[in-house]
Amino acid sequence: MNIRRNLLLCLVCLLVAVAFVSKTALAQPVEIIIAGEPPWKIQADEIATEKKDQVYLARGHVRMSRGDEFIQGDQARYHADTKMAEIRGRVVMSAADFKITCQRLVINVELNIGKIYDGTVFFPANHYYISGDEIERTGPDTFLVIHGRATTCDGPAPAWALTGENITVEKEGYATARHATFETRLFPLLYFPWLKVPVKAQRQSGLLVPGLSNSTRDGFVFSQPFYWAVNDNKDLTLYLTYMTERGLESTLEGRYNDWGGKGTYRLTYLKDNKPPTIYYQNPKRSKVQEDRYWIRGMSDHKTSRGFEVKFDLDYASDPKYLDEFSGSFTGYNATRQQFLNEFGRELAEPLDPLRRTTLQTAKSINHQTLRFGLEYTQNLKDPNNLETIQRLPRVGLDLTRQAIPGTPLYFSSVSEYTFFARETNSETRLTEEGHRLDVHPRLHWPMNLGGYIQVEPSAGVRETLYYPHGMRKNPTDPSDTDRDYRFYWRQLFDATVEASTSLSRVYDLDLGRIERIKHRLKPEVTFSLVTEKDQRELPYWDRVDRISERRQIRYGLVNYLVAKVRREPPRFQSSDSSDAAAAALAEEYVREGRNDYEYQDFFKLGLHRVYDFVKEPAELDETDPLAPWEIHQPHSPWEIDLELDFSPWFWVQANSKYDTYAEHFTDHAVTAQVNDRRGDYLSLDYELHLEPYLPENRRFEYEEIRGLINVVLDEEWSAGFWKRYSLADHRDVETAYYLKYQPQCWGLRLVYSDKPDDKSIAIFLSLLGLGEVGGFTHQTESRPSTRVVREEERP
Repeated sequence: MNIRRNLLLCLVCLLVAVAFVSKTALAQPVEIIIAGEPPWKIQADEIATEKKDQVYLARGHVRMSRGDEFIQGDQARYHADTKMAEIRGRVVMSAADFKITCQRLVINVELNIGKIYDGTVFFPANHYYISGDEIERTGPDTFLVIHGRATTCDGPAPAWALTGENITVEKEGYATARHATFETRLFPLLYFPWLKVPVKAQRQSGLLVPGLSNSTRDGFVFSQPFYWAVNDNKDLTLYLTYMTERGLESTLEGRYNDWGGKGTYRLTYLKDNKPPTIYYQNPKRSKVQEDRYWIRGMSDHKTSRGFEVKFDLDYASDPKYLDEFSGSFTGYNATRQQFLNEFGRELAEPLDPLRRTTLQTAKSINHQTLRFGLEYTQNLKDPNNLETIQRLPRVGLDLTRQAIPGTPLYFSSVSEYTFFARETNSETRLTEEGHRLDVHPRLHWPMNLGGYIQVEPSAGVRETLYYPHGMRKNPTDPSDTDRDYRFYWRQLFDATVEASTSLSRVYDLDLGRIERIKHRLKPEVTFSLVTEKDQRELPYWDRVDRISERRQIRYGLVNYLVAKVRREPPRFQSSDSSDAAAAALAEEYVREGRNDYEYQDFFKLGLHRVYDFVKEPAELDETDPLAPWEIHQPHSPWEIDLELDFSPWFWVQANSKYDTYAEHFTDHAVTAQVNDRRGDYLSLDYELHLEPYLPENRRFEYEEIRGLINVVLDEEWSAGFWKRYSLADHRDVETAYYLKYQPQCWGLRLVYSDKPDDKSIAIFLSLLGLGEVGGFTHQTESRPSTRVVREEERP
């Protein structure tokens, strides 16, 4: 009995083992190749055929792949005669530009078209989701949704969505829909009988998101920009800003990136309903400025022959316009930041009455640089722009320092020809003209004494030729008719001796990742000499025409601290494809035995002063408007330069001057910023400028402090505070508060700005994929780059 029971048990175990082995063998994935160009490959746990090999049935972990495109699902049926494939159950289709998730997919593998049932199409380039009960892929790059929605929000319950019927979507194109509704998570907001929105990552034409604000000075303000992508290299944007108290302000912006360069130009015009009264240099003259405008722009080019061309345009209607609307959407602040980001150059300050339009061309060949420039200056304090010096043209030739063969000497030279002109009568168009040729060659002799002291004496001669060609002999008297047609000649000699050395010591710290710190002291002494020359009879067009006698010695000391910091080793989690680059980098890092340290120049403190040996300093002539403004003192103020750059989270830059005669500081320019990893930051700027030796009618003194605080409340909320305060006048210049809500796919920003002549509140909405119109933002300057540590400075 026991034997029979044991035999029966063994037989059952044997049958179970055979069944398990058979099932395991059948579970091995099988693979077939089907039609297509390139062909499709089908992999599954099981593939069977029907109707004499015309229909293939795939079950279990189905994967159809061709190049970078693949389709996954639970089961698939492929018809070889019609090239149609039907995939069901947790279907995922991935291509280079989109990803599809659905429950059922019918696709023609040869034409790459088909239908998606109960699915979503995701475009990662611009983070768009298109979903619907039935989506038809009408081509490789086009989709048709019978009834569905579009959004850029993640998750099953989007914060906003556009729903509609007969939605057509074109990759790198547009999505159009009929009976479209803009819906929030709680309720529908707007209805459109027909709607067209962009679904491409590249530039596209259309309306941008408008901006709304309310101002005590301007009234209710509505801004609506329209963007036109002319072609791949050019675009135009029209900004229409309606102010109930001031009227309609129009701004046309054109940008291009073509013809070997790039450029951005803006034209703003306002027919002001509340025009200000402009008072010019003559107190008896005034003008009500109704037509107000500002033309500005910049461009950079490089020609096929190697010429670098830079053009800056700045022309305004009146001296108040730029400052009055500096915070508007297309005003001075926004324009300045845009030009600074695109071209690295800034416009003159909004209150500066001298607006300059310049054209500069330069070409370098070996050690020579040829320069050509045109400069037109607009004086906004004079409606006729009389007596303003224009430089049309300026031509220069610079020779950079190069060795003289067979000698220890080096040679350099700077030469420039300038044609000056100014209009003196707006009715007769009377113009005065003058020519100036300035040549300044120089010899240098660098030496290294004993390997410790670097000395470089240099000497030069400056030859200047003038031909006034009809200039008035007395430019301060407009009625003077005595003209000057004589040649003038000026010759000046100058010499300079520079000497410096370097003392250093290395301290072992082993403090965290900081292993060593090197302290370097650099004493510097420079003696400069310019010969005396009576220049009172020469024409006076700019500061080059009045070079005072100089016998000066500049001495100072600079401190540097350089840290030797141990680098953190490269991190990677695994060796799969997603981390292949990191793994390869770490392997190369170890194999080549690279230096495991980096050197950070985190501290610099410089202290300098100038002593002038000239016994009788030049006196200031208060009656001569063309006389130099400086009054020479034997000792100049102490100049203090400070740079702290401890980490990406904290840095300070400061420049100060201390006058020992006045016994106080005359200049401060301090900038500090503190950041953290959350995104909180604090930025402070302090500026001081005093002119103790100038008469009151020539003084331009100010003291101001500016601060910006940004606080991250949580992952979606942040708040900020901006303030400008004049310490000289004891008054607020500007105060602004903002509250920002920024979830994943949209944002809301509320801004309140308070100025002495205007109070405004604005609200700005941003939608991911549609953009934002903003203003009243106060961003800090870009963080200064760390000074490069030379090899000899490393600890």
